Order: sequence, then C-alpha cells, then structure tokens
Amino acid sequence: AYLAITKGYEKKWNPDRWVAVYHKGRVVYEDGEAYRHPFLDIIEQCDARNKSEYGKSVKVAEDAFKQAGKMVTIGHDSNIALILNVTKDEGKCGLILRGPSHTTTFNLTAKKKADRFVHPSQCLTVAAAFLEGVQLAFFVGMTKQKLKYDLIAPGSDDARKSREAGEKLGRLNGAVNQFENLFDVIYRPERPNFALMTDEAEEFARKALAADIDKKVAAGGKSEWIT
Repeated sequence: AYLAITKGYEKKWNPDRWVAVYHKGRVVYEDGEAYRHPFLDIIEQCDARNKSEYGKSVKVAEDAFKQAGKMVTIGHDSNIALILNVTKDEGKCGLILRGPSHTTTFNLTAKKKADRFVHPSQCLTVAAAFLEGVQLAFFVGMTKQKLKYDLIAPGSDDARKSREAGEKLGRLNGAVNQFENLFDVIYRPERPNFALMTDEAEEFARKALAADIDKKVAAGGKSEWIT
C-alpha cells in the first residue's frame, strides 16, 4: 500500500521520504532511503506503555534517556492529527491540520451502504487524501502567486512540481468521490474544498510575499502588480 501511494508524485519530488510503522512499540514496517533513528524506538516503546497523549510519551522518553545517563531534548511537531474509530457498519474520522494561516478541523462519518461494510484501510485512505490534499492545495496556491509575480520561472522545478501537484489534487479528489459512492458519508462542518483552499493559499501568498513583490515593483516590475 505504501509503495502504491508513493510511486508517482512522491517518488519524483520527495526523494528523502521514509516511513516507520509501529505497533505496541515495535516496528512492523519501514521503508525509505533515510532510515529511522534508534531514538524513535525508545519513544514508541514509551508510548506503548503510556496510554495518554503522545506528547506526554515524549516526556517519558526524555526521562528514560536521563536515567540512562543521556541528556536528550526531543522536539515534537504535531501539526497533523487523525483519530479513527471504525466498525464494520460505520467509520468515524476526525482530522486536524494546523497550517500557517489557520487550522483545518473536520469530521467525516461513513456508514455502510447495501452490503458494503466499512474497512479501516478505506477510512485511512480517504483521510490521507484529505490531509495530503490540504497541503498540496497550499503549495499550489503559493506557487501560482510566485509565478504571477515572476518570483520563479515557469520552467523551474517548483513550477513543474506545482503543475504535477495540481494533477495529483485531481486524483485525490477522485479517490474521495469514489469513497462517497461506496458509503453514505456525512461531513462536519463540510467537506474540504481543495479548489477553495488553493484560492485561499493564493491570497495568503500575496500578503506573505509582499516584500518580494515590492522589490520587483521597485526594480521596474509590471504596473499591474501594484495591488
């Protein structure tokens, strides 16, 4: 499953990708050029024994290192969160993605339709599609503004990556549509709209890139840039 979802866009544009899947503190699958650091094993073993919030498990791991004579400080970035609760009749997904402009939070509930039961892998797939789609939409929106103001060249790697990211957004949207055809799906507050998110990212980019745009204008840039 991991190779299937990384063979295209990810393989080409994210050569340093890697994955480690833990179950009860033990690695059950890993892949990637940059392999996991052994410290991760300690953190996950602590988390397997400590059923509270993952951030607290990180603190437990720091204490374990301290007792072993190693003073270690662990930085923990938790900008993405996914909570799943799946039975054969119903799957519930709660997703949180903290972005630079705002936090995206929504829930979806998928109920079986006819004789089609809900499987955890299907819920994971659609949740991953949304999480990746949110990030790709932001990247595409940012790049569109950079192209608009000639901050990057149309033939640059970022421009080509953005075009392929836009194509992948279409495929992710198709995967979500397929999921909705299989089950009765309810969103709260509403289904994330990748096109709208791209537009919002463009607006955010216009403000974030204001200093670079001003430099272009001062250097004799196009008059229509002045907004």
